[in-house]
Amino acid sequence: MSQKIQELNLTSQYDRFIVTRSDHYYLCEHNVSGLNKSNIWLPEGEHYDGYTDRHWVLSKHVVLQALDIYPHFLQKRKDFFTMLNPEGLVKQIWDKRGLPVKIFPRVMFTCAVPGDDKSSLGAKMRGRPERQGVHLKYFPEYKLSHRGCGLPFKPIKKRPRSYRSRWHAFWRHAKNTLLGRTKNATKALAMRRTLL
Repeated sequence: MSQKIQELNLTSQYDRFIVTRSDHYYLCEHNVSGLNKSNIWLPEGEHYDGYTDRHWVLSKHVVLQALDIYPHFLQKRKDFFTMLNPEGLVKQIWDKRGLPVKIFPRVMFTCAVPGDDKSSLGAKMRGRPERQGVHLKYFPEYKLSHRGCGLPFKPIKKRPRSYRSRWHAFWRHAKNTLLGRTKNATKALAMRRTLL
């Protein structure tokens, strides 16, 4: 991306760059005009002891420095061997470069559609026609985006009671058999298959 920005001389054409994911659902307008251009702006939440890699608002003055992460990582792998996640890597590099980072109220959440990867929670947005067919990936983002947009938060409906009851019955049975009596382990696994 940074190569294309330089190749096309985009820093002379644009004041801001937004690096984001395509699977964000915006609950309200994402107005960046009030954000100070001297800072890197990130939405609140989902930082995992670092800086989120899901959405960045960058000025033309810092865009190339901010994007130049992985070449630095590949050159100095030993420095980052202890990094457990990409957020920690981003934070370490940006902090070393002295890039100023600020947080803005979240206005979006990460979503999925049926058939997307299994890392999503799969919680369907029921009863809201504007989000029909949209599934939630990360619940904290969903809650924070309501607050950031000044919208009332409506909890997502839980799974039907019968499903939860069967699930809890399985775990009660598994706890008694798998932890207490290993000879019944195959019975517990067979029960799990019938419940799911």
